[in-house]
Amino acid sequence: MESFPNRLVEEPESLSGGLGVRGNAALRELGSRGYELAVGLNEYHADAITVMARQEHIVEYCPGDATDRRFASLESTEKWLRKAGGRAVFLLLQRLSGESSPTRLAGYGWTGYEESPRFEAYPITSAYRLGDIALNQGLFKHYVQAVVSATKTLFTMEGVGLETWQSNDPAFRTYKKVGFSELEIGPDELRPTLLKDSGTVLDQRVYMGYQD
Repeated sequence: MESFPNRLVEEPESLSGGLGVRGNAALRELGSRGYELAVGLNEYHADAITVMARQEHIVEYCPGDATDRRFASLESTEKWLRKAGGRAVFLLLQRLSGESSPTRLAGYGWTGYEESPRFEAYPITSAYRLGDIALNQGLFKHYVQAVVSATKTLFTMEGVGLETWQSNDPAFRTYKKVGFSELEIGPDELRPTLLKDSGTVLDQRVYMGYQD
């Protein structure tokens, strides 16, 4: 593939290999725990993301996901997919047995172009979310690695960056384990959480870049 997708697909593509040593190892780990990674977003999973984006732990650090900026509706999701040349959406799917549906959404994330003059070496933005059903299972590191490796293999070899919050220490430590390094810490600001402490949490944005 030469460019990032910019529209919904009929069916996401399950990834089973070809992602390099790190990526394939991450896929195997996910598989051993009953999960798989797929790329591409269809209407069914877009609706599932709309629901998952409202889970409390996601809203706490990523309130924009549940708004018209991204996944509030199918219309806003389709508009977001076209942003800045497209977005590759990566779905973490839990395999089911004895169910009418063979998998269910356990996490979502994306990569795509969003260049910043401050971080010219990392023109690819990325984001990673786990749903409630996938928390506290040791999946996040493998999911992040698989997404980064898939982006490098399928779309571009350019630098991948991300933005997180300093108070989100578990995510910050996981990103470092995967290979992201700290690029810059922003000034103190009120984190725009939508929960009970809305607008009162003092925090700092942390910008990170992936090192091959």
